[in-house]
Amino acid sequence: MKRRSKINIFLILFTIMLNITTSTCNSQMERIFNDSMNKKIEVRINPYFYISTNPNPFKDIVKFKLYGLFTVVEKEIEFKIFNIYGKEVANLSAEATQNSNGETSEFSSALGYLPSGVYLARLFSDGYLIVKKFVKY
Repeated sequence: MKRRSKINIFLILFTIMLNITTSTCNSQMERIFNDSMNKKIEVRINPYFYISTNPNPFKDIVKFKLYGLFTVVEKEIEFKIFNIYGKEVANLSAEATQNSNGETSEFSSALGYLPSGVYLARLFSDGYLIVKKFVKY
């Protein structure tokens, strides 16, 4: 029971932090973000970036739609899935790039092998970053 309450507290704090960061960074202020290799990289908030997940929560297959890619045309798209502990569990960068039409990228991924829980989808391109929370049941 203690572990579950710690996870819930972490999720609440993370959501609050994400909302504060999003609301205060609309002017594309530079931020420091530690990537999965713990090296510091500069990131900016792109007001056009948006990640849609359907269904949410999902069971086996989840459909992702990435918006705002017209702002990073011909740039590398990094799209990764992380568990709530920050461990990378899937790299969907190739799928995101292959299915991009220059404005959006739409693709499905079979993530049924993941255990039930909360996951974070991270879109990073040309110094711009957005994170979306979604749930596997």
